[in-house]
Amino acid sequence: MKRTITIIIGLIATTLLPSCETQPPRAATPPPPVDPAQAQATQQEAARWLGTQFEDVPIPPKFSLDYDASYVSTSSGQQSRVADLRYTGGTALTDILAYTQQSMARSGWQISSLSGVAIKRLRFVKGNEECQLLIRKGDSGESVLIIRIYPRR
Repeated sequence: MKRTITIIIGLIATTLLPSCETQPPRAATPPPPVDPAQAQATQQEAARWLGTQFEDVPIPPKFSLDYDASYVSTSSGQQSRVADLRYTGGTALTDILAYTQQSMARSGWQISSLSGVAIKRLRFVKGNEECQLLIRKGDSGESVLIIRIYPRR
């Protein structure tokens, strides 16, 4: 009996082992090339959509959205927005600070706090939402504006 089991296990092992041979790795298929005109059109469409979703959050002139570092989620049923948007531009930090304080007030946001030295943190409230702005210098010397919008707690 033991011998029969040993033979069966041996037959199974010899049948399965050849199928376990390692295959040479397949070359990764490169992504299809991106048409620059199509990429620009997609970014413009995304910017238009963002503009309609966040038209009450002013962006300083000459700032561009970093799409890869940004996140947006909206819910039409609950009328809520969650966003983490990263913009970069060449404006001085003090000018950005003045612009955002004035523009947010004109858009109906009320400032609830202002803090920070190297990174300015502004917190605004409007209705059932909060908006936090972080203003700082980037690694390459550019100005960075991070906008976070979320439901008010």
